[in-house]
Amino acid sequence: MQPQISVSRVYGDALRGVKARAGFWLLSAVLLSIVGALSVRVGVTPPRVVPTVQAATGVAPPADAGIELAHFVLQVLVPCFIGVVMLRLTIASLEGERMGLWLALRQSLMRALPLAVLAMIIAVFCGVGFALLLVPGIMLWCRWAIAWPALTAEGGSPVTALRRSATLTKGHRWDVFFVYLLQAVFFFMAGLVTVLGITVLLAETYDRWGFLVWMAAAVVSLVLGYVGVIMAIVSTSASLYVNLKRIAA
Repeated sequence: MQPQISVSRVYGDALRGVKARAGFWLLSAVLLSIVGALSVRVGVTPPRVVPTVQAATGVAPPADAGIELAHFVLQVLVPCFIGVVMLRLTIASLEGERMGLWLALRQSLMRALPLAVLAMIIAVFCGVGFALLLVPGIMLWCRWAIAWPALTAEGGSPVTALRRSATLTKGHRWDVFFVYLLQAVFFFMAGLVTVLGITVLLAETYDRWGFLVWMAAAVVSLVLGYVGVIMAIVSTSASLYVNLKRIAA
């Protein structure tokens, strides 16, 4: 009988990976949160949240192509790259490998383009699966769920990473589904904390106490959100990948 994944062990290892790099995790969350808070204040924000931001701060963000590009870089590319670095460091910690920050940065830069291609492949195929019928999208996601940790840790091409993920998840896809279902709950809770912090709490803070106190409150709110998202996406994926490798060995 094939060994099964322990969901509790996956999350236990995820927490162990966070503790091993706690300083870097906290620093990354704070830096990303400062960027997020500043972007809301100066208008680097997507059009869909303009009414919310204007209601909270009294400032209408300008609609400008340069602003939108800055938003994409600051809110998408930078967090994604830091997430990849954190993923590499977490996998190394869980596998007992000693890896410095410089080596993790270098490997992440070298694998940035293949990871971007991999993300587009998964987004297109899983998106079509979710759009046509929900079940095919879920099946594809569970099959390819650890392709990005595999590519981050092992290198190679996007196709190689997809095949590696399919091999490691074979016979374990229900377990993968439940692990990521819990991740989705964590993601929702983290997003809820962030949205409530910005739209409800911060408007009154800005009006009553001014910009500096508003910034501090925004950073605290966004730290909680980013930490939750990072915990759900990075550490859980790293732990799942390491546990599946351990079973396959």
